Amino acid sequence: MMGVNILRALAVVASLLPAVLAGRCRPEYHSLAGTCLKLVMPQSLTWREALNLCQAEDPPADLLKITRPEVLESVSRFINTHFAGESTQKASLWVGGSGINKEWSWVDGSKLSVKSNMWHPDEPSQGTRGYTKLVVAGDLHNRRYLVADGDAALATGYICEH
Repeated sequence: MMGVNILRALAVVASLLPAVLAGRCRPEYHSLAGTCLKLVMPQSLTWREALNLCQAEDPPADLLKITRPEVLESVSRFINTHFAGESTQKASLWVGGSGINKEWSWVDGSKLSVKSNMWHPDEPSQGTRGYTKLVVAGDLHNRRYLVADGDAALATGYICEH
């Protein structure tokens, strides 16, 4: 009986979590996948410029860290729903990964696996030193994937999280 009560209590807590998370996001941020996100576009800038803009906020934010494919799918659906339009479908958005060859990590230092299905096929290519951005893989399904791009590359926007 006690186990049933604990499960009920956990279910109540889980049902309230989205509202709690929504309440802790800054006004310009959206609650999604357990974090608070802000998508900024159109703005042509490098990864470093995007990172600096996120970190210049008060309090500082970071470029988005995508830890699981489910988070990537949630972000893709969010963009398609809240920022629908031709410009969004062609947008490339900086997120918080960087690395070279098979050594990639997120801005917080945690590992970003090159074997993850979050990468676009054939990415990151060997010898590529650079940064991660989200791009739409094709016209059929609007799912976004990670691709690697170099220091001087530009994207049409970025995603901060706090």
